[in-house]
Amino acid sequence: MVTHNDPAAEHGFGHSPVAKTILATLASLGGLFCIGIVTGITTAGLEKGSLSIRAGLIGTACLVIGVLLFWQAFRMIRGIFAEPVGKSTRRARMLTVVSLALGVAIGIMLSVGESGRSPLVSGDDISPTVAVILAVCALVVVPVLTLVWFRALDEHEAAAYSIGALVALNCNIALTAAWWVLAKGGLATPVEAMPIFLMTMVVWSAVWIWKRYF
Repeated sequence: MVTHNDPAAEHGFGHSPVAKTILATLASLGGLFCIGIVTGITTAGLEKGSLSIRAGLIGTACLVIGVLLFWQAFRMIRGIFAEPVGKSTRRARMLTVVSLALGVAIGIMLSVGESGRSPLVSGDDISPTVAVILAVCALVVVPVLTLVWFRALDEHEAAAYSIGALVALNCNIALTAAWWVLAKGGLATPVEAMPIFLMTMVVWSAVWIWKRYF
């Protein structure tokens, strides 16, 4: 009996590297959300000195779901790296993992300010030590990683990266100019760097994914 593989099924949603990456990211975020619930329930129980049966069941369920989601994300990521690829692609993927790890570390450092609250949410100041570390990362570590990563890219991915950078730069210019003019006209608050920075990175990433995989 002869069987025929369906090309559409092989290249459908969930089979391409970008789909696997998106699903792994969503699974990781879901796992973090569940672990956050478990942490909140545990903290509340320690403060009160007791834990209700309902809270215990919810916490246990969230813990199990969170572990399963993390395991699924790990399997997806392992599957992506197990695919046969060239040396330059393996190097680029490894640098991507290093960059993600650096991003997680930066996120953790930004999550706690001098008053114990997140500076990104509360607007609190960052401790001088953390500020120096983050400045060194921004001025030295990130540019070096970007240069090495860019040199490891193939022509198609480098083109997607460059187009994304160009669109993001124009977005940054437009947002900064419009916000500054509106602020000078008394129609908006003074220009803040972080919202514009985040929007620039979102646009850059979106265009890169679009040009790279679609």
